[in-house]
Amino acid sequence: MSWFNFSSKKRPAAQGFTSKKKRQELPQAFILEPILTPSGVLDGTDNPIDIVDIDISADQIADIDIPEFEEGFETISDNDLDEIAFVTSVEGEETLEEIPFVTSLDDVAESEATDEALTDETLLSESLLTGLDSSSVTFESGVFTVGQTGDVSVDFLFDGGGYEGELAVFSLEGMEEFEPGSEAFIQEAASRALSDSELGHVVISDQTEGARFVGELGESDRNSGEYLGVKTVQMRPGDEFGFMLVPNNTVQRVFDNPDVGGAARPLFSMATANPDDAFHVGQIADVTGDGSTFVMEDLRVDTQSDGDYNDVIFQVRGATGEAALMDEVIESGKDWRETDLGQALIDYAEPY
Repeated sequence: MSWFNFSSKKRPAAQGFTSKKKRQELPQAFILEPILTPSGVLDGTDNPIDIVDIDISADQIADIDIPEFEEGFETISDNDLDEIAFVTSVEGEETLEEIPFVTSLDDVAESEATDEALTDETLLSESLLTGLDSSSVTFESGVFTVGQTGDVSVDFLFDGGGYEGELAVFSLEGMEEFEPGSEAFIQEAASRALSDSELGHVVISDQTEGARFVGELGESDRNSGEYLGVKTVQMRPGDEFGFMLVPNNTVQRVFDNPDVGGAARPLFSMATANPDDAFHVGQIADVTGDGSTFVMEDLRVDTQSDGDYNDVIFQVRGATGEAALMDEVIESGKDWRETDLGQALIDYAEPY
């Protein structure tokens, strides 16, 4: 080993003080240098290494050149370097999957269970949405179209039902967003009817008004209240709308409780080809075949209806509708149109 004694030139003492030494010694350092021989590292025994004192001035230290390794990078060929590819964009429909940070095996088990549950839930949700695709529902009949003026008039002609309910009209625009017959559909229809706007109106309230014709029409007279005449409401020209009959309650009650059942559950004029959605052909019927005078049964025609078609008879002006003909749906022996009152009603209902 070599011993290096670093020293510097004598520095002048600060003013007012006397230098205690002739020169200030620099810190000493040791550099250990192994001596390699054919037998390995030679431990100094017989010929110990002399310790040499070397005085190096500060100026000499400044003049020492430290070699710069300039070769390293220049001597490496470009062919020896592997090309690094950088991802700058993702093309096509490929997506990068985010890999969660796992801290324990419990996290892995929980993640797998969650993924499995989400997968099952997603498949079930997609299945339900496919089965309840309201955009594919087409109303086969019971749909009315507003005329050019936008004025729609409804005339309450006869009340032959034992219930006291309400009849309303509501726009069908945007209703395809709701599953027909669902609580959301029912509540939206009721909301539009209660708005008393171009979206809908309540046009007959059996609890507070009577019909134009009084007497027996296939069964005993159940008409009561004052006849209020023809009611005219404003709707959008060319718009399509449907009728909603609440047999034995109010539209407000339906809006507040869209899941209401029994005689308070609303019936609709629209019909579909699906027998399971409670939109049945024959819930409303065209009395005269000219698309202006109609009757609605106050019981579901697929379950409890008596098929006499005299419960709520009304005329529509300013709009035309398509519905099953009464000739096709009325029960045999119950056609009231042959009676005197029935004939008077038909004569009055001639389109004009």
